[in-house]
Amino acid sequence: MVQLSQSASTTQVIDLSNGAIITAIFMFSSVLMGAFKMKSERYRLSQWLSLSSELPAILTIMGLTQISMVLIWHRGIPMNTPLGIILIAGSLLLAGATSALFFVGGIAPRRKPKGYASLIMQTIFESPIHCIVGIDQDGKIVEFNHAAEQVFGYRRAEVIGRDLIEYTVPQRQRQQLYSELKKYLETGESNRLNRLTEINAMHATGYEFPIELGMVEGESERGKRILTLTFHSIVDRKRTEGQLRKLYQAIEHCPATVVITDSVGCIEYVNPKFTQLTGYERVEVLGKDVRILNSGKMAPEFHKDLWKTLLSGQEWRGEILNRKQNGELFWESASISPISNDAGKITHFVSVKEDITQRKQDEEDLSRLHGELVDTCRQAGMAEVATGVLHNVGNVLNSVNVSATFVTEKLENSCVSSLVKASDVISEHQEDLAAFLTTDERGKSFPRFLKELATNLSQQRDMQLEELRSLVKNIEHVKEIVSMQQVYAKPLGNMQAVDLVTLAKDALKLNDTTMMRHNVDVACEFNDIPPIVTDKHQVLQILVNLISNAKAALCETDRTDKETILRITTDETRVYVSVQDNGVGIPKENLSKVFANGFTTKKDGHGFGLHTSALAAQKLGGSLSVQSDGPGQGATFTLQLPFQRESLCKV
Repeated sequence: MVQLSQSASTTQVIDLSNGAIITAIFMFSSVLMGAFKMKSERYRLSQWLSLSSELPAILTIMGLTQISMVLIWHRGIPMNTPLGIILIAGSLLLAGATSALFFVGGIAPRRKPKGYASLIMQTIFESPIHCIVGIDQDGKIVEFNHAAEQVFGYRRAEVIGRDLIEYTVPQRQRQQLYSELKKYLETGESNRLNRLTEINAMHATGYEFPIELGMVEGESERGKRILTLTFHSIVDRKRTEGQLRKLYQAIEHCPATVVITDSVGCIEYVNPKFTQLTGYERVEVLGKDVRILNSGKMAPEFHKDLWKTLLSGQEWRGEILNRKQNGELFWESASISPISNDAGKITHFVSVKEDITQRKQDEEDLSRLHGELVDTCRQAGMAEVATGVLHNVGNVLNSVNVSATFVTEKLENSCVSSLVKASDVISEHQEDLAAFLTTDERGKSFPRFLKELATNLSQQRDMQLEELRSLVKNIEHVKEIVSMQQVYAKPLGNMQAVDLVTLAKDALKLNDTTMMRHNVDVACEFNDIPPIVTDKHQVLQILVNLISNAKAALCETDRTDKETILRITTDETRVYVSVQDNGVGIPKENLSKVFANGFTTKKDGHGFGLHTSALAAQKLGGSLSVQSDGPGQGATFTLQLPFQRESLCKV
């Protein structure tokens, strides 16, 4: 602080009026300095430094004011002289100017430093993640950040001042967007304002891709309307949505019923196959307890075990008797799996079930027919015929059983578990599904997995339908055998024109499941011959028996190239149907015994099949023979039949 001293001469010069004016100037200056100090305490150094234009002027004016006052005080300049008046007036003007600069122009709002909001906006604009473009009211680009360069393939300098729509929108959509922009400029309204919409964008190279567009409006410093646009490429999301649609379509068109429930069994989803099978519409079952399907025919312990297994986190497989909306009962082969969240808590259950009502009915029919056949044969007292017929029926029943087993195994080992796993993956990543499918290694392979799953489901459906058709055909054949079970002991009378090629293929079909299970390759060598007149069912029984024996001979070997060849040849008077295998073969001493009643080399055989077939061949006017070069050399059985044409029979 400057201490001013006064001399006697100076005091004598200044009168009372001069002292009052000077005192007023000092007081004004002190107040100004006090205010300056108060304000300086309220603002940081960085804020004062921001006053780059005003601060030097303020300090200069205040300094000149003080100098004027010192001159008046120390130099004893009279206040009523021209110089005194000039100094006093100048001091007052300088003080007023300082006040104006300090209080009015010193710290205006527009001079405030940038705050956090501005800093955040700048950070967002420079972010490589957010694609931001600014356009003026004419649609010209005024800002184009680095992320936009990456998305659209243009450098900022190339597009500033250019038409945004022309550079980034496909030709076919430009007119629509120009119309929308015009409407916005005229009315201030737009369906895209302050919301996210999807459009197709165009890269600098010309290819199109989907983006998500956000649009907000603002004003420039000159009061002109500007638009800030954000773009987000949704190529990966669209690809993910496409894969999810494929999965959804696979489930929607799945040949099995698919039901998803919550943790207490309330239904959340059913596919169309469910509504087709049960008769319930979706709206009727959504939110309902899955127990509405209970038939009431299953033991209480059955459902207790089922829920115990599921609540322990394990998959349950089995057969369930359920009830349709109309009250009809139906059987299902089911696979039910729990779905857990990240915490391990079970949130949902997924069941995939297939209608096996027809199969269960066929099994019951087979059991009933077999019992009736045994009773009929016993009552007739025809021991040899009964055992022969039962043996042949047994071959067909074995094929039926194999077909049923094959279908069951296919169901148990079907892609159902894969479908459940796919549902688990989607549930596990439902919050970040898009990121999972595009960045995670497992997620990247997930679309390919879904495609293979859909293909496998379709293939399994076709295979199971084919097996069920074979099953029905076998049952019809058993019925025919039962209806003609006494034909062996009666005169022939069931003669008809028979296509041997078709009959041979049918015989193979009755055994193809067992052939497939034992990896036996089957080859056919058929000459083109016209139909012959014979007993269709007896010939079919002989062929089925011969093919079954060939399969058995092959199963006793360790070779991997198991093969059976079925041939049909003819001469002028006879037709030859042979079944050749490369199985265990027949020792020379047994060649004359194979057709004897009771002779067999099988551990579980009875020796009636070939014997009955040989008798049937004789009654048809033909014969049955065998040829083998010994053990390990395979065998060939040949059925000879008279070449009796249909036209000759009619004459």
